[in-house]
Order: sequence, then structure tokens, then C-alpha cells
Amino acid sequence: MPLAVLATAVVGGTLLWSGAFGGLSHPSHVPGAFPRTVTTGPGTSAASSATRQATASSRPGGGHGSGPAAESGGGGAGASAAGDPTGPNAPVVGDEVKPVIRGLIDRQGPPAKQDLSAVHAYVVKVNWADLQPTAFGPIAADNAIDKAIARVRESDYAALGMALKLRVFAGIGAPEWAKTLDGPAVPYIDNQPGASVAGGTIGRFWTANFGRAYADLQSKLAARYDLVPQVREITVSRCSTIFDEPFARQFGDAANVSALLNAGYTSAADEKCIVDSIAAHEVWRHTTSDVAFGPFPVIADPGGQHDIGFTESVMSTCRTMLGVRCGLQNNSLSSDKLADATFQQLYHRMTQLGPTIVLQTASRGRIGDAASVLAAAVTIGANAVELPAGYTGWALALLQQTNQELATNPTG
Repeated sequence: MPLAVLATAVVGGTLLWSGAFGGLSHPSHVPGAFPRTVTTGPGTSAASSATRQATASSRPGGGHGSGPAAESGGGGAGASAAGDPTGPNAPVVGDEVKPVIRGLIDRQGPPAKQDLSAVHAYVVKVNWADLQPTAFGPIAADNAIDKAIARVRESDYAALGMALKLRVFAGIGAPEWAKTLDGPAVPYIDNQPGASVAGGTIGRFWTANFGRAYADLQSKLAARYDLVPQVREITVSRCSTIFDEPFARQFGDAANVSALLNAGYTSAADEKCIVDSIAAHEVWRHTTSDVAFGPFPVIADPGGQHDIGFTESVMSTCRTMLGVRCGLQNNSLSSDKLADATFQQLYHRMTQLGPTIVLQTASRGRIGDAASVLAAAVTIGANAVELPAGYTGWALALLQQTNQELATNPTG
């Protein structure tokens, strides 16, 4: 039965966003719709606005501190301790899809110790260049993913049920051999004010040769990590530039537009690339692949309206291709985006399509009212939220409450 809810976001006493959403379950018989292993998260009471506004209270401290065999231990919100054969990190059986991450995710790495009661998952960030340094070669041994798996299998993290999300950068993080397929590497700039990354060079991600290289990478990564219980999700990143966002193009910088056009880029080739990149993740038979959706920018009109219709069509295509293994993600959640009509449409469509939904907040300096943004994420139907750097300054009560509420949202 669809669950109809009324979503509202209030910041500083002003209504920013309101809409009726219906959370729909996945169809049970679509291509790739394997049975999802579902675990029960912790219960939660109704949200308290007083608790949410406790973000004004800061806390000291902070900071982050051959393939692995599939074994138990580690998990997500409400996970059991290591060795529980029925917990979310139990060995994968048959065609089961591993449980998705439910709750808060540290997107910088292992959570700070004082936040371990609320944050039970983290992102492993790694460049494609470090995983596959030689053309179409093997996955490098003892890489960042291997080390993270070993870490979450240690007794302290295993007892918490720590889970992992893989973020493999395939834009500026691609190896030189992939960047130079079909021509020299393309210079690219991150034009966002105060950007953490200046830029670098990218490959012709829209070409068939680059696509074959990316598919080879995914095939080898899946062979190595798809049966590892702690690896719950991976992002789809072939058609990306600076980050792992296939719908972000930094067209606001004229140098980027010129560089892409000179390299043979077209919007039509880009659109095909995005669909093909999702197909490359069909090799992940037990792991959810998250696509970071956003309004699609059109290079012919960099300052004009983005194509939200194409974005919505790809959401549906992703669910047709991967079934429950398609995670709908957006990496821009903030007070400003919640007040933007185009992003309201985006979030509404995500809620209509239902879980799995993952939201990444904007950076701490851009998020706006953090408590209201986290509350909106829960109402949209998110199963997990990736937190910004500096969230350790937020009230622990807010993090704990949000983690519990996300964990109770329905999964596929």
C-alpha cells in the first residue's frame, strides 16, 4: 500500500517546501529485482522540534580517523554484532540483495568516536587510477577498499554493525590510460566557489572505448567485492567530471564548455553514456548501485534551464535495469534546494518511485538549517543521508534521532 505523507521544511519560521508524496514499493517482478534481505531498524518516536533545534549546541572533538573473503560482521543501523548469521552482514545466500545502508553515513571516512552511537556507515573514497593502474589490468591488492573491509571486520566496528559505501572516482580520478582513450586527456575545472578540488583532467567518458574500460573495472570490482557483506552500496560514476555525479557538468566555466566541445562531446552522447553506465552495474548482483541524480545540464545553453525530464526518465530506466539494486541519490540537499521548484520536482519523483533513496547534504557552509534539512530527508523517504564534513559540531541528539528515523523508512 502506498504511504502518503505531507512533506514540509521550515527554516527560520518560513515555509520553504511542502508537498504530498506517496512512497511506493518496488515492483516484485522486474529485471534484476532480486529479493532484498530486510532487517529491522531501531524504533523511534515522533520527531521533536525542540530536539531538532538542538543543533545550536556544539560538541568538542571531531575528525576521522587478493580480494576479501565474504564473511559476516559489520552492518548498518540496527545491525547485530559480528557473527550473527541472521544479521544484515550475514553471508549472501542465493540471489539475495544485501540490505541497503539505513541511517547516517560519514562521507569522509570512519566516523569520529563520539558519533558512533549515531553513525554506522562510511564512504570509501578511491580513485579508479589507484584501483586499476594498468590498462584493463587486475584490481590492485591491498587497496583502500580492502583496508576498509579489514577495518570494519575488527571487533569494535563489527559489534556496531559498521557498513561501507564505495565511491570510485572516474572523472579526474580515472587512470591516465583511460583518460587518453580516443585522444589526449581533457583539462577540466571545478568552478564552484570555495571548491575543495581545483580540477584536473578527464577522459572522453561518452565514448564506447571509455565505456568498455569502465565496464571492465566494474566487472572486476564486482567479482572481488559483490559477495562481501559489509560492502552495501557503490556509486555509478562513469559519466562524471570532478566528483562521482553523472548529472553535474560545471558548464558555468566557459573553458570547460570549450574543452568538451573540442573533444567531441554532445548532449546526446552524454545521455547515452549515463544510461550505459547504469547497465555496466548489472554485474553487481547483490549490491545496490546508487546514481546521483540532478537536473541534466545542456551544453548548448549552459546558463539556461536544465532538463529535469531526462533526469526523471533515467530514474525509471535505472529501476527497470537494476530493480531493487538501483539507488536513487541526490548530492545537493539543502535549504536552498528544498525551496527550488526544479529540485522539489526531483525529490517528489524520488519519493514516488520509492526506496532505495539516498541523499547527500550540501557542505556544512551551504546546507542552511541543518535540522530542517535532515527532517526533510526523512519525509522524502530517504533510507540514508551522507553527512557533510564538520557534522561533529552538531548535537548528538539530533544525529541519533535522525539515524533512527531514517532506519524506520521502508526499504525495497
